[in-house]
Amino acid sequence: MDKIKKRIWNTLGGKYPKNWAEVKKEIITRDNESCVMCGENVCYTDSWFTSRPISDFRVHHIDLNKNNNDFNNLIFVCTRCHGKLHYNANRCILKSMPK
Repeated sequence: MDKIKKRIWNTLGGKYPKNWAEVKKEIITRDNESCVMCGENVCYTDSWFTSRPISDFRVHHIDLNKNNNDFNNLIFVCTRCHGKLHYNANRCILKSMPK
């Protein structure tokens, strides 16, 4: 990983709290087990063609700070939308870095 990418990756970081599994479960329930961006639903059955498994979803920190676990800072998103969120955030960070 090049220096710039590594710097972006570690910019805000932080550690998940000990009760992260409980926090995630509450966010998933609050957001109706659906990606808040595209509406994709979690599937707990074998009907993979209509929905995606829970492993294809993430709880995202809006401000990218893992230490900020306020419920208003957390959203449930699919991995596709999660990637878009981080791509856009990283572009903003890169633009603000000195050349």
